[in-house]
Amino acid sequence: MSPRRIPSYCNYPLCPDQVEKPGARFCGFHASLTRKNRRREKQRRGEVVSSSRHGYSRRWREARSRYLKRHPLCINCLARGDQIEATVVDHIVPHKRDHDLFWDHSNWQALCAPCHNRKTGEETRARLKGKRQLREGEGG
Repeated sequence: MSPRRIPSYCNYPLCPDQVEKPGARFCGFHASLTRKNRRREKQRRGEVVSSSRHGYSRRWREARSRYLKRHPLCINCLARGDQIEATVVDHIVPHKRDHDLFWDHSNWQALCAPCHNRKTGEETRARLKGKRQLREGEGG
């Protein structure tokens, strides 16, 4: 007799349904919602915070545009010898809503989207790993 699989539940808020496929995140109904529709649904429930609430205002968009004109190439790609257009102004040290750090130009760097996504993913994984270690340390 094969071991029974532990049931997993839909990640959609307040949905009590089990997922049908191993590794799936949503039940059959919620899996059919597109990413755009899930975002729209979250906005309707007031769960999505606009980028302007995080400081990314018109002033930021204009500063970002000026910075990318002065720094048109991704610094990570340039260090590897590739000349790839920068499309993102990244905060080297995450600002975490610190207004002064947010506007500190020495904390900005020009990156292409793949380099920015890689950096952000690494930061997120490190942050989650730290939280997990803290939780495990409390329990042991």
